Amino acid sequence: MSVNLLCISSGSSSLQFALYQLGAAVETSLADGMIERIGLPGSHLRIRTAATTTARDEPGDVPDSATAVYAAFAALDTLRLPSPDAVGPTMSPRSVLMRSS
Repeated sequence: MSVNLLCISSGSSSLQFALYQLGAAVETSLADGMIERIGLPGSHLRIRTAATTTARDEPGDVPDSATAVYAAFAALDTLRLPSPDAVGPTMSPRSVLMRSS
């Protein structure tokens, strides 16, 4: 059985995220991205998948952290990546799962 884990790290004006698929013995990075300039003019979302260097790179209006989280989930969905089974802070994906067991 595999688990899809979304790790998130948020600062005052940026959000970084990474989606991992964790199997019994294998950890696979499916995608990673960031949203810069949250709450400022010139906000920008960048995301890449394991299959591409840059899958999505676009400017947008991201007025707050809640909108940034929504945009991260929407970007993953647009790329037809699996929905996360769990969400945790940015650190080793295995350590996040160990803390939740």
